[in-house]
Amino acid sequence: MRIIDLSLPIDEKAFEVHHVEIERVSHKAGVEKFNRVIMGKTLKGKLQYLLGKRILKKEDLPDE
Repeated sequence: MRIIDLSLPIDEKAFEVHHVEIERVSHKAGVEKFNRVIMGKTLKGKLQYLLGKRILKKEDLPDE
């Protein structure tokens, strides 16, 4: 079993050297974005993503 801890303190008012935008998404939408971004880094990953392969699946998450 893999456990991924996505809990991080997020403070929109904290000082950052560079401009930071916080986009809040549900866990399931975050899984899809994670797959798209990580798999999109290589040509092989892009092709696998287009063919339906995923590193992490929505079903792997506990119910919200």
